[in-house]
Amino acid sequence: MGCGCAKSNATGQQLVVNWGQNVSFTAAEVLHPRDEAELRMILDANRGRCVRVGGTLHSFNESCSTDGILLRLDNFKNMHLEPDGDSVRVGAGVVIKDLDDFLQRSGKTLPVPLT
Repeated sequence: MGCGCAKSNATGQQLVVNWGQNVSFTAAEVLHPRDEAELRMILDANRGRCVRVGGTLHSFNESCSTDGILLRLDNFKNMHLEPDGDSVRVGAGVVIKDLDDFLQRSGKTLPVPLT
């Protein structure tokens, strides 16, 4: 099984393994909403149930482990510079490498602490 993936078992539950392959759990469902409207439908339909968000599954701990619903927001990859030219609006599915590439094309960079 590859890194950061989910694989269904015979009961429809999904075995999820993190990027480092040191954490695994079985989620009832792993959902990848396509847009905000679908995300809202999922949340409304599952009110009162355990719903967690797992980014890229790079965590080396069980912070996104669930036996309920795991939301993957990998379809939320929008990025755009705000009108002020100094701020960027970034979707929840954007990874640092893609953000860095976007910023470089815009003549910007990620802030780096001086200490």
